[in-house]
Amino acid sequence: MLLIVEKNPKFIALLKEHLKLDGLRPVFVDSCDDAIYLLQTAEVEFLLANLSVEKELNPLLALEKAAQAADIPRLFLESNKTRSLAFHFKVASDTAPMLKLPATISQLTKRMLRIKHGDDPLIGCKIGPKGQEVELIRCLGAGAMGTVYEGMQASLQRRVAVKFLSRDYQKSDPDAAQRFQNEARAVAQLRSNHIVQIYFTGEYQEHAYSVMEFLDGPSLEQYLRKKSPLRVGEGLRLALQVLQGLSEAHRHRQIHRDVKPANVMLNAKGEAVLLDFGLVRGVRAQELTQAGALLGTPRYMAPEQINGQRGDHRADIYSLGIMLYEMLLGEPPFKGKDLVSVLVKHVNQPLPRPDELGRKLDGTLFSLVERLCAKDPGERFQSADAATDAIRGYLATYQEHLNLISFSDPREVRKQLNPYSASAIGGEGQLTTRIGDVPPDRQHSLAVFQDLIRHLGEGEPSLGEFESATLTLPGSDWTLFPYRDGLAGLTSEAEGADEKLRQYHPEVLRSLLDSHQRS
Repeated sequence: MLLIVEKNPKFIALLKEHLKLDGLRPVFVDSCDDAIYLLQTAEVEFLLANLSVEKELNPLLALEKAAQAADIPRLFLESNKTRSLAFHFKVASDTAPMLKLPATISQLTKRMLRIKHGDDPLIGCKIGPKGQEVELIRCLGAGAMGTVYEGMQASLQRRVAVKFLSRDYQKSDPDAAQRFQNEARAVAQLRSNHIVQIYFTGEYQEHAYSVMEFLDGPSLEQYLRKKSPLRVGEGLRLALQVLQGLSEAHRHRQIHRDVKPANVMLNAKGEAVLLDFGLVRGVRAQELTQAGALLGTPRYMAPEQINGQRGDHRADIYSLGIMLYEMLLGEPPFKGKDLVSVLVKHVNQPLPRPDELGRKLDGTLFSLVERLCAKDPGERFQSADAATDAIRGYLATYQEHLNLISFSDPREVRKQLNPYSASAIGGEGQLTTRIGDVPPDRQHSLAVFQDLIRHLGEGEPSLGEFESATLTLPGSDWTLFPYRDGLAGLTSEAEGADEKLRQYHPEVLRSLLDSHQRS
């Protein structure tokens, strides 16, 4: 909420029409008492106030005190006629920023953005060619190589991401600007739903940038911190999507060279999108680095890259394999106290087996991961398409195997999950199955969740591409999965139940409920 304290109807109309702040919804009040109440009871993200100091000094000071207590970014407008406002505020708190009137709405917006997001001179600036200008709204993140901002391209009414190359990085690495341009040119040639789309590039005050597709979701690295290890089906689905992006890049003779979870974003649909081709190199391109220089991330780097050899597209396949290992087993295979120890393990040590980590993984699937991560490039899958075919083949067998288990021996599943509780509702929210001690409010929770996914799925009750979901409720986590024409939830108090529920295909759990119905 953008809380605005203002009495002048004409000024209110101007603010409603022109003032934009990170998409915040403006709420107008005409008294300090109302504003203080909202500061104390609502989620206010910015306060803007323009009141007469002669008439309302004490209420204004009380408002500033309330905003200071709530730690809300704020700006007070000061008329030239009101010379005592800054003095009184300085005596009272010395914290409230002021802006002298008259001022344009554009000046007001820029000042508010700088207050909200820090003293970043790029916030509020417009970049790009005429007709395609992008206004920088906020900083999304910064690293050694550059800074990424969220922007708004007004001509198309779309959010974009803007990546600026760090000036310091460019000074320390003369090849950085050339690689930055390589990224833009390389990605612009590619057409895939699983590769970030670049719109245009340019320079702003000798600061190179590229404007690209804005992705809503977290990075895969962030996702794994919360969800790792992933269910087999989800991990393989994400790996297939990254492989689709790599296949398109390799088809255009482009090598990424830095495939890792931090360079994969999840979009609003939960799909993997490959980005940050900052180290990309054409197969025939001239080398930009000195012989023996390392480019990439040690935890995911192929042995041939570590040995200083000119790797090809199979280095990307190795990195994808290391990433898949981490998704399925919860941690990368090679870790160490320093850079050298990690690099040595990549070159010399075999992949740690799942039982060494105290985990289980189907032997056929682990063999597939081992082939992705073979030390010798000649022993890996020789293309992203070949790796895709192998994973899809495994998934088909995996699905058949789970279906056989689900229909042939539900007693074994029941034995492993006991004691367990389950509840299922039909398409209209009515209770269809109850197993064990299920609190009455669980049916209501399922019904609410079902209504939500129906709304998001345009009337469909399924979970879309996801096989199942986890719903955290007081006292337990429930695994949700489609059941008949509705939705079911299951929880278990058995030892290791959370891990088992991650691995079971929903068909197995559906058969468990079916067998209970038959008995």
